[in-house]
Formats: sequence, structure tokens, C-alpha cells
Amino acid sequence: MAVTNTKTTIPEFVSEREEALWRDEQKAMLESNLIAAMRDGTARKDSAQRMVAEARGAKNITIRMPLADLERARQFSAKEGACLPDIYQDVAARGSGQ
Repeated sequence: MAVTNTKTTIPEFVSEREEALWRDEQKAMLESNLIAAMRDGTARKDSAQRMVAEARGAKNITIRMPLADLERARQFSAKEGACLPDIYQDVAARGSGQ
């Protein structure tokens, strides 16, 4: 579900990389919206974090795993050029049949 306000629609992102690229492309517009919100008093301390959480519809979790598995995952992520959270999400999605 995309997050919409009166000025900006933040799409759903498949990965952190996709989100980072979108935010980089939209940087000027996002900054001007934030400045406008700060001027008119509608910006809140948690606005950016809340919008990201709503756009992602996800919850942060902590997992325990053997150090050897973590090292293998780091090596795999370096080889594939993906960040660890994206790899974990991919594995979780495969396990759930998505």
C-alpha cells in the first residue's frame, strides 16, 4: 500500500535499494515538502520514520543465528551486491511461498 499525502505519493518498495534510489531521485521534492511542513507547523518529529514504516508495512525484528551462517550470508551478499536484509526477506518470501 502506497503512502499518500496532499503532495507526495510514496510507493511500495521491494527492497531498500529500490527505496534508496527513489528517495535519491526525489530528494529535492522531499526536501521542499519537509521545509514547507516545518514552516507551516505540520511536520512532526517522527514524520519520516512513520511514513517509511507505513509504506513498508513491516516490523523490525531481531534474529539469532550461528556466526558461521552469518558470515556465509555476508559473503553471499557481497558476491551478489545485495544488502543482508534484502537477502533475508527473499529467503523468508521463498519459505512462505510468495
